[in-house]
Amino acid sequence: MNARLQFGLALLALLIGFGLRVQGLAAMNDSILYDEAAYGVDALSLLDEPRIQVYFSSNNGREGLWMALITPAIASWGAQPFSLRIVAVFAGLLTLAAVYRLGREVFASRWAAFGALLAFAVFYWPVHLSHIGFRAALYPLLGALSFAALLNAQRTNRLDRWLLSGLLLALLAYTYLAARVWIGLAILLLGIWLLRGQTRRGAALALVVLAVGIAPLIVALTQAEGGRTSQVAITSLDQFIENVRLWIAAWLVSGDSYMTHNLPERPVFDLPTALLALAGIIGLMPSLRRRWHGLLLVLLLPGSLLPALLSIDNPHMLRAYGAVIPLALLLGAGVGWLVRHGRLGQIGAVLLLSVMALLTARDFAQVVDQFEDFLPGETKLLSAIDAVSVLPGDETVAFAPLPHDYPVIPFQRNELAGRDWLAYDPGYCLVYDASYTRLAVTLSPQIDYHRERLAQWSEVTSLVTDPAGHYEILRVAPLLPPSDVQTFDGRVELAALTAPRTATAGEGLTVTLAIRAQANSTLNSFVQVWGEPSPLEGGRLWAQADQRLCEPYPVQVWQPADHVVQDWTLSLPADMPPGDYQVMAGVYDPGTGMRLQRPDSSDIAELFTIRVASGDQERGG
Repeated sequence: MNARLQFGLALLALLIGFGLRVQGLAAMNDSILYDEAAYGVDALSLLDEPRIQVYFSSNNGREGLWMALITPAIASWGAQPFSLRIVAVFAGLLTLAAVYRLGREVFASRWAAFGALLAFAVFYWPVHLSHIGFRAALYPLLGALSFAALLNAQRTNRLDRWLLSGLLLALLAYTYLAARVWIGLAILLLGIWLLRGQTRRGAALALVVLAVGIAPLIVALTQAEGGRTSQVAITSLDQFIENVRLWIAAWLVSGDSYMTHNLPERPVFDLPTALLALAGIIGLMPSLRRRWHGLLLVLLLPGSLLPALLSIDNPHMLRAYGAVIPLALLLGAGVGWLVRHGRLGQIGAVLLLSVMALLTARDFAQVVDQFEDFLPGETKLLSAIDAVSVLPGDETVAFAPLPHDYPVIPFQRNELAGRDWLAYDPGYCLVYDASYTRLAVTLSPQIDYHRERLAQWSEVTSLVTDPAGHYEILRVAPLLPPSDVQTFDGRVELAALTAPRTATAGEGLTVTLAIRAQANSTLNSFVQVWGEPSPLEGGRLWAQADQRLCEPYPVQVWQPADHVVQDWTLSLPADMPPGDYQVMAGVYDPGTGMRLQRPDSSDIAELFTIRVASGDQERGG
């Protein structure tokens, strides 16, 4: 193979690979994935406070290399999905070069190495994931580079190559949890070479560099609380066997169903990829530089699948992303085997690769067409934030229905033009400002419900209604001041917004409370119905409702002016005698069970008195 042909093939692979990886990026920029936004928020924190951080504990814990790399992109292009995804695109392009370099170490045949490069450029699995701004984008890149350096160091026995392999393996540890399997396999190889006189010194150097390089991550992990592994790990042999079955089907029948990782249900191999893989199986051994390299590929493939096999939600193509490297080498061996069979084989290789490229482009076009439907909430939210950005004023913006820690909003903070913001779910509670107007952004399908709920306790004005019905922006006046405020522990104020005069035994009673709080821990409130004698005097507790204070917007993040409005629904027993009853309320810390005290040293306050009628009397019986 002459130099001109080599250059031409490399340029062709890069151009095709780039074209497939940027396909649809513009159309996808109107929506963002939860994890992408979470990475972006961490990167914004690095812009706010430049530092080296090897591990981020937020969002179940994440290795820090990806955040360090996307930070310059966000600084350059702003906090938008494109800034995250373009880094994944270039990581995918660099992986093309890394695959070729690893192929040159694994294969004696240059055609097999170029075949791996060409196949990786058009292989659907890495093309799809190169569009998604996840930290796993670095896993195949550094995995391929690490093993290319490792094999080169073993072949040349040069200390600088051993040093490089240790550095790259250490960087691999900072990419993605699943990469630790590759690191374990590398340590096994280094351990074997450590026992051999010729390579002992170099292997020892690589191991020392690796150990020093990953030490900060190990320290960070020992200090971290929880983690993603315990949340997704399987717990039985039956689950493992079922995962194996699902992965067997994934190759040719039905792959990952989650659009983040794959065109739903698309198998790993389409027909041309399967044929090329079959050719690779036939031609693998004759193509290898050393026979044990074949064993290495055999170990890398199931090793890459292992993190998925040991976790839930299979076939999970993100957790198994490392498998694209040994698969690319297998496909490259197939190209090399076909090329060695003369003109007909060469034509066959070109046809298979061309059809792979066309099918990849066609299938990912379907993903682009469905992407906004796959992420309707995020698409609506980004549109609503754009609408808020052009509104005059500086009122705080409340988004609903969303949890307070939803990362898309802080990632888009610059679009809010300096406004403060919060998020809550009106199905749990409402949040008003005590003194000033506030903007409320409601996403469908809760627009009407949220507007009507807000209007119960305040004046509400519609400012912007999306023509497509995806969102509405409201201006909400301060909460009407509640009366008879009860104070607990000097930091919680509670008042009844509703005080029903009558109720019926056997039916429900809804009590609406307005609460203000300053607290650094979770709080619960309870509402009870007392009669005569009271429960303190040995009487019966007739009804009780107990719940967390506005769980999607916990008290730890409440602002001093926040008034939270929440309903407590009690079931009155059917045998409740008619008469007058007291509706009582209290607040406590669910972690300790300790009730908050009132100024008079009691731990419960009377809200109002209600007259209960017999259910039989109500029905005329």
